[in-house]
Amino acid sequence: MMGDRQSQKSGDSSTNYQAQRDIVVYGPSVTEVREIAMDVFKANFYELSEKAYKDVFVRAGAFADAFLTKAMEDGQEKIPEAENPDFQYALFSAQREYARVGDEDLGELLVQLLVDRSKIEDRTLIQIVLNQSLAVAPMLTPEQLDALTLIFLINHTINNSLSTLARFHWYLDNYILPFVPGVSAKYSAYQHLEFARCGAITIGETQIEEAFRMRYMGLLCKGFTEEEAQTVDLTPEARSQLIVPCLHNNALYQVNALNDGVIDSKCAELGVEPEKVERLKSLQIHKVLPLHEIKEYVISTRPQTARLFEVWDSTLMNSMTLTSVGIAIADANLKRRTGISFDLSTWI
Repeated sequence: MMGDRQSQKSGDSSTNYQAQRDIVVYGPSVTEVREIAMDVFKANFYELSEKAYKDVFVRAGAFADAFLTKAMEDGQEKIPEAENPDFQYALFSAQREYARVGDEDLGELLVQLLVDRSKIEDRTLIQIVLNQSLAVAPMLTPEQLDALTLIFLINHTINNSLSTLARFHWYLDNYILPFVPGVSAKYSAYQHLEFARCGAITIGETQIEEAFRMRYMGLLCKGFTEEEAQTVDLTPEARSQLIVPCLHNNALYQVNALNDGVIDSKCAELGVEPEKVERLKSLQIHKVLPLHEIKEYVISTRPQTARLFEVWDSTLMNSMTLTSVGIAIADANLKRRTGISFDLSTWI
C-alpha cells in the first residue's frame, strides 16, 4: 500500500537529540499497536457484504502497517498515545476513510497526519487541530490539497535560507513546482476549501509577485550605485557585511539581507545605529524590482510557474487565508510529497 514514495530531509532549522544514557519510552509496542488498531476497527466498522468486508479489512490492515512503518521511520519504537481513547478514535477514523475509498494519495496523507498526531500526548491546540484535520482531509481532492500547499508556502511561510539566486531556483524546484501541475483552476474548488474550513476567502487579493517581493526582496533587487551606498555612512566592517554586489547586476550594489527582518538582526549584531538601519531598509525597498518584472523573472527562470501565476490570478487562491486545519493539512501534504517539514507550532 502507498508505494515507495517515502523520503526524509533535514532542514536548516532541524534539531537532533542525543543521550549518553538509554532513553526509556513507555507504551505499546508496534505489534501491540497494530492489534489495538485492528480490534478497534473490527468492533466499530459497519457490516457489509462478505466481499466488501474482506476488501475493507485488507485495506484497514494495510493502513495500520503503513502508519506503523512511518512511525518507526520517525523514531517511534513505542507509541504511548495508542492507549489513549482519543487517539484510538483518530486512528479508527483514518482507517475507516482509507478502507472506505482505498485512495492511495489519501492514505498517505492520513498516515502522515496520524504520525504527527501520535507524537502529541497532551491535549493542546495542535492535537485538536490534527484530530480535525484527519476528519477534513478525506473531503478534499488531490487538486485541492496541492492548492492548499501552494497557498501555505506562498502566503504563510518564509524560507530564510535563500541567500543566492541559485538557492531561490532550488526553492522553486523543490517547494513550489511539485504542486503546480495538479492545482485546480476551478472556482468551486476554493469555495469547497472554505466550506471544509480549510481557509477563509477575504476581500483583498495578494499577488504571488507581491508575496515574493515582501519576503525575498534581497533576491529581487535591481541594484544601487556606490554614491547611494555611501549615503548610509557605514563603518568599513559593517559595509563589508551589509553591502554586496547586486545579484542581478554586478556593476551595482544591494543590501546583503533577504528582507527587513534579516536587516534588523544583522544590524543588531554589528551595532549599526537605528537611523542607519532605516536608511538601509529604505534603500532596499526602493530598489526592488517592480512587480511585473518579478513575475517576468520568475517565469523566465522557471517557465512552469506561468501556469501557477495564471491559476492564482484567475481563482480565489489570491484571496484565501488558511485556517489552522488548512495549514496542518498543507504541511502534511508537503511532507508526504517532498519530505520537507515544518514545525506546526510556528502557526498553531
